[in-house]
Amino acid sequence: MATRYARCRAFAPGHGFWFNSLLVSLDSTTISLGLRLFPWARFRSANGAVKVHTLLDHGGNIPAFVVLTAGQPSAITVTRKRRLPRDSLVTMARGALD
Repeated sequence: MATRYARCRAFAPGHGFWFNSLLVSLDSTTISLGLRLFPWARFRSANGAVKVHTLLDHGGNIPAFVVLTAGQPSAITVTRKRRLPRDSLVTMARGALD
């Protein structure tokens, strides 16, 4: 049985480039939250945050995964817990490294 991601990728438009490997981009963004309303999201001493980690598949311009975490984990830490296709070409900002 095909995964939902595989079914969506079959219908997604391509990027027009040719690579021997799957091209993906890793990025994360931090969303600030007030601790008064979200006490569980403690990020630093005075504020809270959540982080959205996204792996974008350029073969179809669709997200391969989106993970929501507390504000602390780096993008690479979250990605290491996922399985990427063998020989994937992963692009990321320098700040994604731990």
